[in-house]
Amino acid sequence: RDGAAGLTTGKSTDDFMQHIIGADLKFSHRKWLVYAEMYFNRFDVPNVSDDAESFSYYIEGKYKINPRWFVAALWNQQLYNKINVPGAGKQNYDNAVHRVDLGIGAKWTRHFLSKVQYSYQHQVTDFQNAEHMIGVQSSVKF
Repeated sequence: RDGAAGLTTGKSTDDFMQHIIGADLKFSHRKWLVYAEMYFNRFDVPNVSDDAESFSYYIEGKYKINPRWFVAALWNQQLYNKINVPGAGKQNYDNAVHRVDLGIGAKWTRHFLSKVQYSYQHQVTDFQNAEHMIGVQSSVKF
């Protein structure tokens, strides 16, 4: 919108473009399933000379132990460029982060699934470096 807070006079939010390209892949063979996605994102930032860029991807593998039980693992990473901030020089656009998930689950019926998952996430930052999480999930399909 015209006159948005922080924009140079005569500029509107429509003057700042975003470009994104992505791809995904799914592969299965017998008891194995593999999924992957990647995205490259670039967008204009008001009052900054550099474009903000990020690259994100994940790859996930799932193995069916038997018709009921499965195990899965996922690796995810998000990377960001440095942008030239007026008066501050080159600064990280955002903090790089990576995450790994490990899980085991069971499909009890056609409509009921449960799983347990452990996640570890590390972010390159001064205030918080790592997080550990354990989750339990059940889902019902109607």
